[in-house]
Formats: sequence, structure tokens, C-alpha cells
Amino acid sequence: MIYVAVVFLVLGLTMHVRGWIYSIQPDGKIAQKRKTKNLRLGLTTDMKTFGRKIRRIGFVMALVSGGLIAWQLSESGQSSRSAPTSTAD
Repeated sequence: MIYVAVVFLVLGLTMHVRGWIYSIQPDGKIAQKRKTKNLRLGLTTDMKTFGRKIRRIGFVMALVSGGLIAWQLSESGQSSRSAPTSTAD
């Protein structure tokens, strides 16, 4: 489970960064490639708006994945601490 969450965390962070690129440089080389792809798919060609949407989706993916990782790590830490220890008399 933690490996899947790490993959989604990395994907979310890359989407977040790509959204920043689209928002900051709407006339850049990467944005122009995406704009032509958006024209073919029927999506918006305003790169500032598109970048904001991609940035938000990436942030939510990273936030949820990070929460899953933190929860999984805290659960594994609690199970090792709560394991009964044998006491020899």
C-alpha cells in the first residue's frame, strides 16, 4: 500500500510543478505543446486556467498520498510498540 501511495505522491508533485509551469509561462515551449493537444481534445486553451486546475489536482493527489503514507507509517510504528514483550521471572 505504501508503494502505491509513494507513486501517487510523485505523480501529484509532478502535476503540481507542471501546473506552475503552465501558469507562470503560458507562452512557453511546454505550454504551447499542451495548448495544441488541448485543442485536439476540446479542452481549454487558456494556459493560466489550465495550469491552475492541474496544480490543484496535483496538490490534492500529493496531500492525500502523503496522508496515506503518514497513516501507514504511524500504524506500523504503533503495532511494533504495542507488541507484547515477554518478561522472564
